[in-house]
Amino acid sequence: MKIDELIKALRGLKVETGSLACQVCGYERNCSIHGCAIINEAVERITMLEEPFSEGTVLKMAAAVLETTPEELLQSTRFQAGDTVWVLMRDEDDVPCDIGGYMFLAFAGTAVIVTAFIGDHDDLDGTLAYHIEETAVNFDSDLSVFPIPDCYAAREDAQAALDAVASRESQMKEETNAET
Repeated sequence: MKIDELIKALRGLKVETGSLACQVCGYERNCSIHGCAIINEAVERITMLEEPFSEGTVLKMAAAVLETTPEELLQSTRFQAGDTVWVLMRDEDDVPCDIGGYMFLAFAGTAVIVTAFIGDHDDLDGTLAYHIEETAVNFDSDLSVFPIPDCYAAREDAQAALDAVASRESQMKEETNAET
């Protein structure tokens, strides 16, 4: 059976809630005059398989699985372990106030794990060796965690983001002063 035939057959099976064919699956509260919730969900998901997978579609599906946004997922693909990542530094009011360069180590959920460049360790292996030793000797290591949206692959992009924040802050102050 081809996908379009399967979809047509499933659409024809619109079981009425409470009918003899209904198996009282636990999802019946989501059934409606449009039929069985499980069959409707199957039709919806199978119909997605018929659509060509554009980059945007794949990105949305992957983001949903990883419980993040497509924008954050796309941003996260720009870094490899050992790369320099430029981060918006925030003040005590959580407002971006500066940018800083770090060595990218890993992603975790919606955040990046980075480390400052340490001494003459400008490569990933040397930096990791330093952190391994620090952890073994001092049971401590200097790693930082930042949200993905605050991280940029290029210093210029981070600076542009910081400038945009400063411009918005300036505009808000002018509007507040004009009101008083």
